[in-house]
Amino acid sequence: DDLVTGVQTCALPILLLLLPLWSPVLAAELIATLANLTSSRFVMQCGIGYGAKQFAAMGADHVGRGERFTRALDLIPSLWSGESVSDSLWQVERAVISPLPPEPIDIWIGATAPVALRRVAKTGHIWLADPGLAPDALVKKRDRYYAECEAEGSSPNQRMTLRRDVHIDRKSTRLNSSHQ
Repeated sequence: DDLVTGVQTCALPILLLLLPLWSPVLAAELIATLANLTSSRFVMQCGIGYGAKQFAAMGADHVGRGERFTRALDLIPSLWSGESVSDSLWQVERAVISPLPPEPIDIWIGATAPVALRRVAKTGHIWLADPGLAPDALVKKRDRYYAECEAEGSSPNQRMTLRRDVHIDRKSTRLNSSHQ
């Protein structure tokens, strides 16, 4: 199966957030401010987080992270468009941000688990695949994502993203990546 049809490589300014740990108002304003400081399109990468230890380290509750994530995803684009938002879960009332982003900001959602792929399918944002997936596993996850989109009655976003991490060992000439 061809995974590379229409592949483009690019360097974009990106901020990666475990979204349930952030106030959506703070996140929206931070990202809009950074977007105003760059000369190219800005991307917000986000994920739900997976471990209770991540949340405990931040003094946050691991339970309910799915709802906080989904609500934040609803609020942030509204804030970026200049709307006033209120939300009881996040305890915000008539919140607005400044500055507004100079152009639309892409949202890439990291997802590996079936429920997370379903969440991406529901939102219509761009799926960010796990950087450690081998090609055959990536094909299976992509197919699962497409199936979730079909089940949700949505069209899969034709832009999927795949990040590969590269680690350079300064003491040798070895190059290590998250996928060999």
